[in-house]
Amino acid sequence: MVWYIPGLYTEPLQNKDSERLYTVVIEEIAGKYGKIYTWEMKSKLMGRIGREAAAALVETVGLPITPEEYIYQSQEIFRRVFPSCEVMPGAEKLVRHLKSKKNSYCSCN
Repeated sequence: MVWYIPGLYTEPLQNKDSERLYTVVIEEIAGKYGKIYTWEMKSKLMGRIGREAAAALVETVGLPITPEEYIYQSQEIFRRVFPSCEVMPGAEKLVRHLKSKKNSYCSCN
């Protein structure tokens, strides 16, 4: 299972505008429950990953769902919005170069 949550997106070749998409997804889920996701909330959540990020987001925003339900809902939305992402400048060239040298690699933002 791939978890799409703030600070953790495991698809290759990240988007140059992926941070905006994370916010769009969180705002969509928050709006579904009549909540607003603010910059102040976002700044408190930065740097968290995995289930910890999901739990902190659910608590901070005041969502009436579990962290697992947030993860499930966000995965569905990320599957819809991330395919339209553009590759960051230079990322694809770097990954192809590393692969050609048989190096293990990871590209993220």
